[in-house]
Amino acid sequence: MKKFLYLLLIIPTFTYGQTITSDPGSDQNKVNPQHEQYLVDRALMINNPQQYMSSVSDSALPVKSGTFITAEAKYRRDSFSLSNQQLLKSLFVRPELEEDYISPSGQFRIHYDTDGPNAVSGADDNRNSVPDYIEKVAVIFDSSHAFIVDKLGYNAPPLDNGVHGDEYDIYVKELYGSMYGQTVPEEFVDDIRKSCTSYIEIDNNYKGYLTSGLDGVRVTAAHEYFHAIQFGYTFDSDNNSFWRNEVFFYEISSTWMEDMIFDDINDYYNYMPSFFRNINRSFTTFNGTYEYGNCIWNHMISKKYGTEVIRLTWDYMLEFPVLTALDQALASVGTSFQHEFAEYSIWNYFTGSRADSENYYPEGEHYPEVRFKSSDIFSEDTTVAGISNQMAYSYFNFIDPVYANDITFIPVNNEINENLQKSITFKLSRSRSDSFKRVADDFNVNLILEDNLRWK
Repeated sequence: MKKFLYLLLIIPTFTYGQTITSDPGSDQNKVNPQHEQYLVDRALMINNPQQYMSSVSDSALPVKSGTFITAEAKYRRDSFSLSNQQLLKSLFVRPELEEDYISPSGQFRIHYDTDGPNAVSGADDNRNSVPDYIEKVAVIFDSSHAFIVDKLGYNAPPLDNGVHGDEYDIYVKELYGSMYGQTVPEEFVDDIRKSCTSYIEIDNNYKGYLTSGLDGVRVTAAHEYFHAIQFGYTFDSDNNSFWRNEVFFYEISSTWMEDMIFDDINDYYNYMPSFFRNINRSFTTFNGTYEYGNCIWNHMISKKYGTEVIRLTWDYMLEFPVLTALDQALASVGTSFQHEFAEYSIWNYFTGSRADSENYYPEGEHYPEVRFKSSDIFSEDTTVAGISNQMAYSYFNFIDPVYANDITFIPVNNEINENLQKSITFKLSRSRSDSFKRVADDFNVNLILEDNLRWK
């Protein structure tokens, strides 16, 4: 069967520097009561799961990283009700653990217990009085630092003014399966950039996780340490647009970094089904699963242009919102965000049985296939209607059994304006006329597009 792929683009009228913000007179840090309770429930569940997990729906579980639930709850808590403030009061303090160990590179101080609920395994093959698990955790974090900072050239995370020493602090504790780990922001060190210090919490054994044991440590170290580095670039907790529009790229980048450092583990495969099931969601979606699968954006960009473009994006984020930063970084290699977003829709078609590891994702055969918005057998004149969502794309598939043609249209909506959707109607016919365009053997289409002049 012959395959045909057609791309339809909507041309944006905005500049990438625009962001969606609240009214000038509004309280930028205030949240509505429903979102407040959502944040409180999730923050309690991931930080105190043995007490609160049974009272909160499992659907709210942040299976990968608790970083931005904890961070948003922490920096918005002053606007919460007094009862919710009291509930959260004890959550945002560093864990108190009895022992510590400095990593071989001297970059990290690993805090741990050998007794009690947070205890690590007592195995100590070299009999140096440091548990083997802790020594391996230290080596794994050292390797993450060496790759991200020494090899790729990112800035190390800001120092925390000597809390427990000059090393970056890692706390190893029982997380009860509530999350792989989290990076907790603390003190701002730059009022302009809003960069801040932080510390990391990881699990004490990773038993029962999708990626378990030391591999669980590896993906978490890469993921969370890159969050710590990101917080040194920009962490604008006072801006509502940050929480709505920026956080997705932090998770895209940290999940991508896991595979860059530890390529053989592939924990991110676990989040591919959710991403491909919801492929027509906005690129900026942040819902606890979608953004992790969306990490393949960075896989595409780094394969086409090298990892330096991703690092350059973070440099531009010192000054610009994320979409502007992406556009600026891509301009340095002669392309644009608009062009690459359209390319992204094509790359995401070539997965699973359609995978082409040479021209598209190297690991694309392990990814699910996109769900078609519509898949129809074309036997006679017909009409199919659909919607193109903002900052999103979808796939409309038609099979023509007479000529054995498989035809897919991909409308790509590059708009980011609030609540902007565009309707699309496909009229298919065997007949030719001025309003119909031939796309394959006796397969003619008339596209009826809302705001027709802005499509090409």
